Amino acid sequence: MPTSLQLNSSAKSVLSNAQKTFNRLKKRIETTQQKLKKVHRDLDQCLEFYHKRVQPEKKALTSALIELVKILYGHYKDAQYLSEKEKDLLKELMLDKIDQIFSSTMYKDADPEICTIFKDLKGISFDELAAKQLEGLKAEMQEMFGEKGVNVDFSSIGLEDDENDLMRKMFEAMREAHDAFSSTEHNDQQSKPKNKKQLQQELNAQKLAELQNKELKSIYKELAKEFHPDLEQDPEEKIEKEELMKKLTCAYDSNDLHSLLLLKMERMNQSESEEKIEGEEQLKIYNTILKDQLEGLQDDLKMAVLNPKYLSIQEYVEEADPSSVLYALHSTYYGLQTSSLYF
Repeated sequence: MPTSLQLNSSAKSVLSNAQKTFNRLKKRIETTQQKLKKVHRDLDQCLEFYHKRVQPEKKALTSALIELVKILYGHYKDAQYLSEKEKDLLKELMLDKIDQIFSSTMYKDADPEICTIFKDLKGISFDELAAKQLEGLKAEMQEMFGEKGVNVDFSSIGLEDDENDLMRKMFEAMREAHDAFSSTEHNDQQSKPKNKKQLQQELNAQKLAELQNKELKSIYKELAKEFHPDLEQDPEEKIEKEELMKKLTCAYDSNDLHSLLLLKMERMNQSESEEKIEGEEQLKIYNTILKDQLEGLQDDLKMAVLNPKYLSIQEYVEEADPSSVLYALHSTYYGLQTSSLYF
C-alpha cells in the first residue's frame, strides 16, 4: 500500500514548476505530519509520567508541608521560650512553606486550617490574596493582548474554576476575541473603497476558493461511490469500506487534500494516480490547497503543547519546546523524592 504520492518524470520529460511545487509540498506535509505525531506521542508520554510519578510525589510533599506548618504554628503560638527574633524567623519559615503549599493547590482545594494560619501570620485572608493574584493575572494577560490590538474578556474566569475550567474559559475568551478582531478587521477593509486591482484580487480569490471546493468535492464523490459500505455484500469487505469511508469523510471535512489523494492511490496503481493529477491547472489548484494545509499543520505543531489536555505539564515546557518536558519532569520527580526525605 503506498504511503506517499510524488509525480515522476520520464526520460523524455522534465517536471514543470507546478509539478516540482506539488512534490515539495507533499513531502513537507508528510514530514510535518510525522513531527506532529511524534510531538503528541512525546507529550502523552510526559503526561503519563507526570500522573504516575510526579503528581503523587507533589501531593505527598504538599501533605507533609501542611503537617509541618501546623506543628510549627503550634510552637509559634504556645512557646514562651522563643525570642522575638526567633519568632520572626519561624514566621518567615512558615510563610515560605505556605507559599509552596498554595502554589501547588487550587483555590477550592486549599486546607482550611492552613488558610486560617496564613491570615493570622500575614494579616490577609487567602481568599483576598487569591482574588488579588487572579485579577493581576487577568489584567496582565489583557494588557499583553491589548498591545496587539485584541481585547480579551476574562471576566468569566473565577477562583472556583479547576484547571480544566480555567484553561477552557481562557481558550474560549481568546477565540472570541480573535473572531471579533477578524470581523472588525474585515469590516474595516470592507468600508474602504477598493481600486480595480484589489477588486480583481478578491474576484480571483473567490474563483480560486470555488475551484478548490470543486476539486475536493470531486475527489470525495469519486471515492465515496467506491467506498460506500452499503453497496458491498462481502462482510469483510464491508468492514474495510466502513473504515475507508470514515477516513474519507474525515479528510474531506478537514480539507485534507493530502489524505484524500493517498486514499485515491490506495484504489489504483501509481501510474494511474499520476496521470489523474498531471494537468497543470489542476496541479496549481492542488498546490494552493496543500499550502494552506501545510500552514495549518505548522500552526498545530507550534500550538501542540498549549492543548488543554497538557495543562498539568505546561509549566515544565521551556520556550514551547516539547522535547524539554520529559527532562524537566524527571528532574522535578527526583527533586521531590529528595525533598520527601526531610519529612
